[in-house]
Amino acid sequence: MTPALRTVDRHRVDAVAAAFVVRLQLWDTRLDRRPNDAVRRAAAFATPALRSRLLAGQPLSAPGERWTRLVEHHGWTTVRAEIGGIGESPPTVDHRAVRAVTPVCMDHGSDGWTSFPEPLGTYIVVLERAGTGQVWAVSGYTIQ
Repeated sequence: MTPALRTVDRHRVDAVAAAFVVRLQLWDTRLDRRPNDAVRRAAAFATPALRSRLLAGQPLSAPGERWTRLVEHHGWTTVRAEIGGIGESPPTVDHRAVRAVTPVCMDHGSDGWTSFPEPLGTYIVVLERAGTGQVWAVSGYTIQ
């Protein structure tokens, strides 16, 4: 993870939405036993209720071909987030915001292998905060 991705201004709603989605897609076969392990990193940007659900959840299916290829190449992913792309965002109010975030991934292997997987989709991320001036946290999301 680049230094720019490590530091997130939690007062900026776009930054929190992007950080959450990027971390959901950041896989590293040197650290992770399965793709779902990335959820631990994303959970840091979630509300307590969502964090609890994320950390208690188990994968619903096998890791899949992409993960298998990463393991074969001792690989990891890099991810860039694109905000927007599905029309105008709903207005941000004091306590709630919605953002569309599309992760653009690139897979890398320690042997020089690279791959550009098809985008999973756009995440519709719901964020909340206690009030003006407080930090944002992700309270829910869906994938379109």
